[in-house]
Amino acid sequence: MSYSLAEIIKNQKEFKDKILFFYKKDFQYAKQQLSEINCKDVFIQKQKKKLESNFKKYKPIKYVERFFFLHPKRDLNYYVWWNDVKQEPCILNYNG
Repeated sequence: MSYSLAEIIKNQKEFKDKILFFYKKDFQYAKQQLSEINCKDVFIQKQKKKLESNFKKYKPIKYVERFFFLHPKRDLNYYVWWNDVKQEPCILNYNG
């Protein structure tokens, strides 16, 4: 589905807190799931350490903010839209 710029800006202003909260909680859940992986397999242990290292560098709020239209360093191809029916955000392409 394609939205006008006015619709995108209105949706993002109205649901900004919900969008950011959703991604923050989603990130916390992923970290929790990763910490619960207990396996003796060397390959899996190495991959888990890589992911844990990446999680330390990753800032979910800063990452998501670039999909807001009014952000100074916004992504030129994608934007975030709050789906009120599903109660979750989705990343959409400006080109539809």
